[in-house]
Amino acid sequence: MTKHVSTKRALILSLLSMLLCVSMLVGSTYAWFTDTATTAVNKIQAGTLDVVLEMKDGDNWVSAEGKTLQFLVEGKIPAEGTKIYWEPGCTYSLPELRVVNKGNLAVKYKVMIYGIKGDAELNDVIDWTIGDVADGTERTLAPNGTAEFTITGKMSETAGNAYQGMSIDGISIMVYATQAMSEKDSNDNTYDENAGKDTAFYTLKEFNALTEIPDGIKNVYLNIGDASLASGDLTIGNKDICDVWTWDRDTNHTAGEILEDGRKVYMVRDNDTIYSSNKSGITLYISGSVKDNPEGGLNQSNSHAITFSIPDASDVVFTKDFTVNGYFRMNTGWSDGRNLGGALYNRTVKTVLFDHSTFNGIWIQNGGLFADSLTLDGCTFNAYENKASANDSNPLWFCNIRSCDITVTNCTFKASRPIKVVEQAVFAANVTITNNKFDMSLTNSADDASKPKNVAIMFSTLIGETQWNPAGTLGNVVVSGNEVTGATALLTFFNPSQITMAEGATFTVSGNTLNGAQLSVAWKTATSYKPEFVTVK
Repeated sequence: MTKHVSTKRALILSLLSMLLCVSMLVGSTYAWFTDTATTAVNKIQAGTLDVVLEMKDGDNWVSAEGKTLQFLVEGKIPAEGTKIYWEPGCTYSLPELRVVNKGNLAVKYKVMIYGIKGDAELNDVIDWTIGDVADGTERTLAPNGTAEFTITGKMSETAGNAYQGMSIDGISIMVYATQAMSEKDSNDNTYDENAGKDTAFYTLKEFNALTEIPDGIKNVYLNIGDASLASGDLTIGNKDICDVWTWDRDTNHTAGEILEDGRKVYMVRDNDTIYSSNKSGITLYISGSVKDNPEGGLNQSNSHAITFSIPDASDVVFTKDFTVNGYFRMNTGWSDGRNLGGALYNRTVKTVLFDHSTFNGIWIQNGGLFADSLTLDGCTFNAYENKASANDSNPLWFCNIRSCDITVTNCTFKASRPIKVVEQAVFAANVTITNNKFDMSLTNSADDASKPKNVAIMFSTLIGETQWNPAGTLGNVVVSGNEVTGATALLTFFNPSQITMAEGATFTVSGNTLNGAQLSVAWKTATSYKPEFVTVK
């Protein structure tokens, strides 16, 4: 009997154990016996591509970065103040230079004459050679290798009287390097064969003469020279390069849709649809300068601009070698009468970046910023007073930016008037103003002590609802990390504010250095005023 009970208990315990195991498995996954075995692998080290440009100084080689090279006279640097006059048939050389490959990868490189300013026609009759080859010839250089050369310019013997009195300056030397076919990559050394072949270099004349962007070209370096805006707009590109716009009555599409023929649906309206030819974009790097634009206020009628006729999907970068002199405008919109009756299309580029460019002037823009975003990073705005209207001497004054996001960061301003990037037609555009330095101590002939305007940043008025436009709204705003000196305040608004924030958008101010200035005042006063939508952290 005892044995029977013991057996029964054992069976019950076994069943309970089984049930417990089953319950533990419900809702879980099976586990398997596992093991691992590891071994160390040699460190993966990315190769380095590092080339520098040096110049001969006596018996030594020194960095040529940031140096202004002078043409030699009888093999020597001329005395300070000596003027060199070019004439047909003459030849002048620069001091000896060399490219040094300080990286551990072989490179192929081009040395190019770049950034020429002044009379472009004069440069057309000067033949430049770099050593014994033409400007822009591709060469290779092994790791730790060096290549010495001398740049020589010869003025054509056939240059006639039309070139008398012309001048060019701002000549820069650029070394463009990419990896070369040398090191074994997986199976062979041909992986690098096409490195750099997606990049092209043009003068404005050469670029504007293209009928299409060459196949495979994604990066274009463009030197516009020292362009004058005195008599008209400066157009970059042409109608062969840019997208073609078409339309029809088929409204069974959605914006952004790509059709079988490659076209992109730009917008669908009540009775028609507008299409873009949807060409591949490029990144366009611009150097050179502009000058001579007629000056005035916001509604200046006879001012001119840089305009673009390039693929809509392009990104535009104004480099550190780009300089604005005087009054500046830029229009990314353009009018094309081939298809839509000469309508103004709302976009021609994707993004615009001014990357450490220099402004010896002011940028006053009323409309025309048809891009997803505009960024100024590390730019310098030197002291400048509007010659036609001293009161309109704002370093930046953007009106009607619509939906274009604006970023101003790491810039330096010496000014008497605030930057204004929000005014009138703004439709949920985001604004970021960070880590800038504003010196507002500049005096201005139109100053009025009773109506101070030496404020760093102004947010003006947004457009009300009309039959053509919805009511204006401002997207997310960040104002942080800025430093102001000699200013009445960091911020100013109309009182009451004429700014409406988009639904869910925030306006945040934080971490600014005021140096005795107020945080925010009513426009043209020293009276403290901060709209309720502004949050200070």
